[in-house]
Amino acid sequence: MEGRAADDYERELRHESVTPDYFAAMGTRLIAGRMLNEHDDARSNVTVVNEALARKYFPGKDAVGRRIKFGRPQDSDPWITIVGVVADAKQDGMDKPARPEVYVPFAANAQNPATFVVRSDVDATPMVAAARQTVRAIDRDLLLTEVTTLDGLVRDSMSDERFRATMLSGFAGVALFLAVLGIYGVLAYFVSQRSRELGIRVALGARPRALFAMVVGQGMRPVAIGSAAGLAGAIALTGLMESLLFGVTPLDPITYASSIGVLAASALGACALPALRAARVDPLIAIREE
Repeated sequence: MEGRAADDYERELRHESVTPDYFAAMGTRLIAGRMLNEHDDARSNVTVVNEALARKYFPGKDAVGRRIKFGRPQDSDPWITIVGVVADAKQDGMDKPARPEVYVPFAANAQNPATFVVRSDVDATPMVAAARQTVRAIDRDLLLTEVTTLDGLVRDSMSDERFRATMLSGFAGVALFLAVLGIYGVLAYFVSQRSRELGIRVALGARPRALFAMVVGQGMRPVAIGSAAGLAGAIALTGLMESLLFGVTPLDPITYASSIGVLAASALGACALPALRAARVDPLIAIREE
């Protein structure tokens, strides 16, 4: 980096050779400056960098117009001017932060083998066939290998995370089932042990709706306390969860609301049967049984 000692920065920056249409194909946003164009070649000595590089090496400053150099400081390689800054891209995995990255014109530093990125509005299958025909028409000796979609790459890169998420979902389902079973058992025992009291309440004029609400409240009280404690714990651990989430934020309100909603609905279902039994208790039978 111009103005910095060679030992002040990491030598292992990510280096990509791209054509001018690469950023449009990838949907990469321009943050500052300009993109590479068809006039940029080996003599232009220009590059585009990502936000991670700009933040790390030019904090609080405009990276456009700064110069960088590949290789050792004493080498005769030319200085390259930064003409643009683009948004970060996840190159090393969805769970890893973007590394500082530089993009140079493909005409200045062609790579072999190369990766071709094709953007299309049609289904991938006919598009791949058309791409193969186009490449074959240019050079019959060129070989296309490992053809895949961007969604496929993302899916493959997250296969381990998806497996762990599936396992955790299974364990969470079992835990929810046991919790619902526990709530049902406690309330069923509560109703059976207090059948005389419930019968007396009915004999004194208590309405079935009031008995139903009493039993449901008895069961939902610990659920509400547990939900509040779990919500507070989840918010406190947002830093840890951030590295495990993709596509949602650690404080995503929909996720929290849906989780609490599922728990509350399950708990209400567990409360329903004992509460109905309490609401339908016959005072004469209840008192006689006692």
